[in-house]
Amino acid sequence: MKKILIVGVIALLSLVLTYGFANAAVTGTCVTCHTMHDSQNGVSDLGTTGQQPYLTLYSCLACHINGGAALAPKIDGTNNASGVGNGALLDAGGDYDAGGADKDTRHDIVATDVWVMTPPGYVGALVWGINKVSCEGTYGCHGKHGSSPDLGVHGMHHGASTAFRWLYAQAGNTGAAGTLVNGKESSIYEAGGATSANHNVYDGDGGDSVSAFCGNCHGNFHGLANTTDTGTSPFKRHPTDEEAVIANIDGAGFTPTNAQLNETPFAFTTAQISAGMITTDMVTGTAYTTNNGKAQCLSCHRAHGTTQKDILRFTYSTMNAGNATNNNGCETCHVAQR
Repeated sequence: MKKILIVGVIALLSLVLTYGFANAAVTGTCVTCHTMHDSQNGVSDLGTTGQQPYLTLYSCLACHINGGAALAPKIDGTNNASGVGNGALLDAGGDYDAGGADKDTRHDIVATDVWVMTPPGYVGALVWGINKVSCEGTYGCHGKHGSSPDLGVHGMHHGASTAFRWLYAQAGNTGAAGTLVNGKESSIYEAGGATSANHNVYDGDGGDSVSAFCGNCHGNFHGLANTTDTGTSPFKRHPTDEEAVIANIDGAGFTPTNAQLNETPFAFTTAQISAGMITTDMVTGTAYTTNNGKAQCLSCHRAHGTTQKDILRFTYSTMNAGNATNNNGCETCHVAQR
C-alpha cells in the first residue's frame, strides 16, 4: 500500500488531529503522527526533529505550539481558533516563551537554551550533567518514567490514564513508574485564566499531589520534614501540602475573586474534592471557597514559564506589606500583612 509522504506535517496536525477531553486521548489519522519504517521512496520520513520514540514523526512540540493540533494546549505563547492556548489566553501551565530571552523564567525545554543545572532542591539518583528538562522521558515531566526503554508518554495519548495532566510522582526521579497525580482538570486548561466556573482542582494529600510531583526534582522543597525548622521559627522553607493556619483561609474560609483564584490557587484533600466542596465545570457543589485550603507549589508557580523570575505567578518584588493596596499574590493568604 502506497503511503503518502507527509509534507508540512505541523500544519496538517491542526487539521486532522483532535484531542478528546474525557481521557485526554488523541484521535485522528495515524499517519499524521507515525512512520512505520522511516522510508518513503528511499527518503526519510522523520522530518526536522530526528528519530522519536514509538515511531512518532515529531516531538511533543509539533502539537503544542503555533500551527499544531487545534485543541492541544499551546505552551509557546500562541493562541488558536479553538481558544485553547496561551498568549492572550494564558493557560494553567504558563508559557515557556513568556520571558523571552530571560531563561530564569522557564523550565529549560527551549532548544536554544544552553544553560543546564541540577534542579534546586534536587534529591535523587540522577546525575543531571548536561541534561535539560524535557517534555517527557527520564528528565521530563509528563508520563511514566522507565529505564529500558524510557516509557515517556507511551500509551497515554491513546489510553485512558486518569493521572492529572499525565503527571506521576516518583521519589527522587529515580526512574520508577510512579504514583498518578490526583486532581480535576479544566476542560480548556484554564485558557484565559481560572474562574470559579472553570478551573483546575488540585489535590494536596501528599503522595499523589502536584507538589509531590514537583518533588520528583525539587524534593527538598516538599513536605514537613524538609520545610519545618527545629529552631525558633516554624519554617525554614515555605510549606507545601500543609493546611494554612491563617484565620480567613482555614475554618470559615473565604471565596476568592477570579483574579485571586487564577493567581494563587489552593490544594485540597481528596475527601474535600469528592464531597463537591469546589465548583468547576466538572465538579458540582457549593462555590469555590478556601475552607481548609493548602499551600502547594502551584499556588506560587506555573509549570512551563511566566514573565516572572523563578516562574512565579505574580511579581514578587511588588508585594508590599502594610500599604493597604495589595490583596493578591503573597497577600491572598497573608491577610494580616495587607
